Amino acid sequence: MTSEEVLKKSLPPAPYWFEQTGIAEIAPRPTELTFDILKRLYAANGPISRVYSHYGIKFFETDFLKIIGNQLYIDRELELKALLPAYSYFLVQPFAVKAVGLKGFWNSFNNSWRLQLVKNKKDLGLWHGVEQALKNTSGDEDDFTILLGRFIKDYALIFSINLLADKSINSLALILKKFDKQPIDILASPNSFDFYGPLAVAVDTSSWKGNSLDLSDETEFRSMSGRAAGDNLNDWWGGLSGIQKTMLVQPIETALFYNDLRELGRWLAVKHINRLRRALFVLGSKYGLEDAALLYHATLDEINNKSFSASKLNDRRQAYLVYNNLILPAVLRSNKKQPQVVKYKGLSPGKAKGKLVRVKDIREGAGDLILYTSLLTPDLLSYFNRIEGIVSEKGSPLSHLAILAREKGLPVVAGVGLGDGHIKIGDLIELDGSKGTVDLL
Repeated sequence: MTSEEVLKKSLPPAPYWFEQTGIAEIAPRPTELTFDILKRLYAANGPISRVYSHYGIKFFETDFLKIIGNQLYIDRELELKALLPAYSYFLVQPFAVKAVGLKGFWNSFNNSWRLQLVKNKKDLGLWHGVEQALKNTSGDEDDFTILLGRFIKDYALIFSINLLADKSINSLALILKKFDKQPIDILASPNSFDFYGPLAVAVDTSSWKGNSLDLSDETEFRSMSGRAAGDNLNDWWGGLSGIQKTMLVQPIETALFYNDLRELGRWLAVKHINRLRRALFVLGSKYGLEDAALLYHATLDEINNKSFSASKLNDRRQAYLVYNNLILPAVLRSNKKQPQVVKYKGLSPGKAKGKLVRVKDIREGAGDLILYTSLLTPDLLSYFNRIEGIVSEKGSPLSHLAILAREKGLPVVAGVGLGDGHIKIGDLIELDGSKGTVDLL
């Protein structure tokens, strides 16, 4: 089946707007069981709803997660209404947020106001919570239902960290404008600041597999190790006045704190996914499945009720694999008018030159290669040693891939679409991750 056929079959009548946002990075091609777990996280009274409630924000379950092919998309209209029910993207061309009417206005106003009140400060309770959860070795290793309950409980901790991490980066970006620096410059050189001590937890990760929330992700687990500071940032920091340093210490320390804590939160998620995977394999063996990995394609109800069959699961697996080699656009919009041009943004500093290629070309390519991708997914880690840099359509400075790219010194620029006519696959390009630029050579 071609990409065009998949889209024709899957897309609803206009208007629509589906996008692979940062949510899609955590499970870009979720199996049936993973997708059901993701929906539990975003359900009414789920962990994400509880975190928002802690801040006085009402989260509405709008079922905005969608599978197209076997890829995870976010329905941007329904995602908007989860927090701002009185608003819509579909009233103006190109799509932009506008109030629909009075229905839901109070909740929209209150949620928007409360989000602004979330403070940019270190929450040591989150740090201690993650540390304790990572060190927790309690039993019930083979009870999938109990382990899933623990994961859902701990995901409130993980989501709280993600929410505050985004807040810290945005706050740092505002103040750094006065100093001609970007947050990624700070995040890439934490050792330049003697007032900050990196967070660390002694945890045995040797048996862990995967880097995402997808149960079927059995890739090698990758984590941060040592990070070296850049001399240029040491010089910059040393050249600031005492008043300037005083102004910057709190936002820098907070951003570095949440940069580390977000990575440890990812560790916690991967730990839970590994426990769930083990329990799933025990369950498969207990019920006579020769290939327990078939349970990745079971539904959560089937797992809870122990009502699955190898033939049905195998049929689902084969249907899933049909779409594995399809490359679908990261953004699907019924409105063909282009929105306001998105500025390229650097996610990892440094410069690189090379030929722009897709993943399939790396195996065949020679020389200096720049990888183009629509999304910064964890599976791309395996190509780090064969590329000079990454250009991505979507991406966040706090994504796991961006964090590890900064550690390795691999420049990354996001916000780059092939459809804008600026670059195309096969071009020789130069990217600057610090400035967030991509130029033809």
